[in-house]
Amino acid sequence: MKQAWIALLALAASSAVAQEPAETEDVARAEAPANQAFDLSGLVRVMDSASGGADDRSVRRALNAEERAAGLLRTHLAQCWRQPDAIDRRTRVTVSFTLDRDGQLMGEPRLLYASGPHRAQTRALRQSAIDAIRSCGPFPMATDPFLADRYDVWREVEAVFAPE
Repeated sequence: MKQAWIALLALAASSAVAQEPAETEDVARAEAPANQAFDLSGLVRVMDSASGGADDRSVRRALNAEERAAGLLRTHLAQCWRQPDAIDRRTRVTVSFTLDRDGQLMGEPRLLYASGPHRAQTRALRQSAIDAIRSCGPFPMATDPFLADRYDVWREVEAVFAPE
């Protein structure tokens, strides 16, 4: 069985926490963590600056919601994604998409970043990622007891798809 990883870079509530393209590019090039955990350090940095002096408890609650949503999304997308055969390990695509309150895809997924040594492989990976997102709804956050009322946490998603 092929192994693959999907990392959710950001679950942004508003444009105030959206990442700049250069930051996304740097994160997208990072290697997959050995335990397939998310690197939320950039998100913590963005949330700290966006919190405007919020107490530690509210920041921790927000991070717990982010981590839970990221885990649910990653698991859900992994079930829908069919990784193309023979894709170079250095190939990465970052796709963003928006979900409605019922966990359904709103609009079309948007390619944010693509890299890889072979153009055809990058196109194949991009298409497989978009196909997974389109076919994977509804996403489970809408029915999750902890996240259902935290729509601001999981409305906007950026996901990195890469072979491993």
